[in-house]
Amino acid sequence: MDAAVREALELLVAAPAVAFDVPLGAGEELARLAQAGIERLCALRMDAVATVESEGSWRADGSSSVTAWLRTALDLPGNEAWTVVRTARALHDELTLTRSALWAGRLSWAHASRLSRTALVTPRRRAAVAAPGGEATLVDIACSVSAADLSRLLAVWAHGVDAAGVMAAEQQVFDQRRVSLAQTLDGLWHIEGLLDPVGGATLAAALDSVVGASLGAKGEDRTVVQVRADALVDLARHALDTRQVPRAGGLRPHLFLHLQPEALAGPPSSLGAPPGELAPGEATVSAVVAQMLACDAELTVVRWGGDGSLLDLGRSRRTVPTHLRKAVVARDRFCVYPGCRRPATWCDAHHIVPWARGGPTSLANLCLLCRYHHRVVHGFDLRITRSVELQAWQFSYADGAPLRGPPDRRRARRTVYVPAA
Repeated sequence: MDAAVREALELLVAAPAVAFDVPLGAGEELARLAQAGIERLCALRMDAVATVESEGSWRADGSSSVTAWLRTALDLPGNEAWTVVRTARALHDELTLTRSALWAGRLSWAHASRLSRTALVTPRRRAAVAAPGGEATLVDIACSVSAADLSRLLAVWAHGVDAAGVMAAEQQVFDQRRVSLAQTLDGLWHIEGLLDPVGGATLAAALDSVVGASLGAKGEDRTVVQVRADALVDLARHALDTRQVPRAGGLRPHLFLHLQPEALAGPPSSLGAPPGELAPGEATVSAVVAQMLACDAELTVVRWGGDGSLLDLGRSRRTVPTHLRKAVVARDRFCVYPGCRRPATWCDAHHIVPWARGGPTSLANLCLLCRYHHRVVHGFDLRITRSVELQAWQFSYADGAPLRGPPDRRRARRTVYVPAA
């Protein structure tokens, strides 16, 4: 290494551990200069790692590999350490023109690492790179585009010189797909997984169609990730409601809620109301959630004896018959909550006066609410009325104060349940 370069590095490392003062108007110039310096330092680190590997000095501290040595000696994350090692090997052994372009400042570290990741994966690609003008063509392409665009162009190049290798790589990616779903001790469900590019794009398109209709709507107070979570659940509910999933054990799969009549009859905030039990899974829900789910559900009355024996199994019936739901859909068309326009196929039929408290299952006592706003209405005990003159729905708190914007949690807690007349 040139002595001047080493001295400059030592001066930089030994600089006072305080923030540098950037003069006004010099920010852009200094940022570009700093980035150029970072690119040179990445090239220098790459060469140093190549030397460490060739000399075998990484074994001195007992490391199992040069990648493991990088993780401990330089405190690099595992993925970054492997990227440095892979790029160092490729640029010193085969991609020599790429290394020269990196040092000359024609390519960035991001360009070089992308080239090393794609160009030498299979023998066919190695042969294409080693052919006369092969690597030079790739370097010229890389120098003319951004690092983000380079990945797409390299994919096109790989399809042209190694179609079989591309298809094999696609199959390897597809084989890594997985989704795990597990319930935590507090009832939450943890989702983790990987999807192949096509599967992931399909799910993203479905979620985006639901998310896009919610974000920016009047009264929307959810975060993006909360809207996306609700959208995923809505997709599952829609598949179940429209019978797009196969039967299991002779039964149409759906969400089951086991509860006592007391959970439906009393006000949502009443003390002593027994919780509902969800299945599948092991979780209980409050009377608020139980009443929300019972608004538009299929009910089956089961009576048990004191010894646990089954005394009676009643016929299942829907709280909102199909013909009446069609009428509600024809009138409302979408969620009637202020600012929401979720389509009817994603909505519940809400009993304005709960049917368990004497509210009739009639067109005048029903309205469409998407699942999120259905939960809001029950959770805040909101009142809903329809103005015939304005042909509009009006929402208010239990004390009569009109709802303006997202519900005020402090105000909602002060509301008092008023039984239906």
